[in-house]
Amino acid sequence: MKKLKYLLWLIVIMLVALAVYQNREFFIEGKSLGIDLGFESFKTPELPAGVYYLAVFLIGLLISYFSTLPRKFRSRKTIRQLNEKIAADEKKISRLEAEIAAGSQTREKPAGVYEYGQSQDQEEPRDTEAVWQQTETKDKKTGE
Repeated sequence: MKKLKYLLWLIVIMLVALAVYQNREFFIEGKSLGIDLGFESFKTPELPAGVYYLAVFLIGLLISYFSTLPRKFRSRKTIRQLNEKIAADEKKISRLEAEIAAGSQTREKPAGVYEYGQSQDQEEPRDTEAVWQQTETKDKKTGE
């Protein structure tokens, strides 16, 4: 995709260069710009038209650059805040994982916490063998 992008930009630049080359008399010809404000009038010295086009192009670049600066600063601030949040969350996760690892060695599951599908009157199975035995006992009681 990058190569295609570079190729398209190269084609655009070549077309602009071709247009300037084929119309070089127009761009070399001297022109003067003037403005009359009613109380004062201003007139530029004669300059090639290419200079005016170049000046307008550079002014457009500056306007577009300065108009995007606030968005860039907001984006940087947002990125910095999100990175700080990620770092804080990672610290919290590692702290909780360490707490779980330490707690799983010494503590049982808190009272009132049941697995999905397990009722309060059932005791918690410790391993798969206990689950099979509990299921068989339940099936014998129901007659299935």
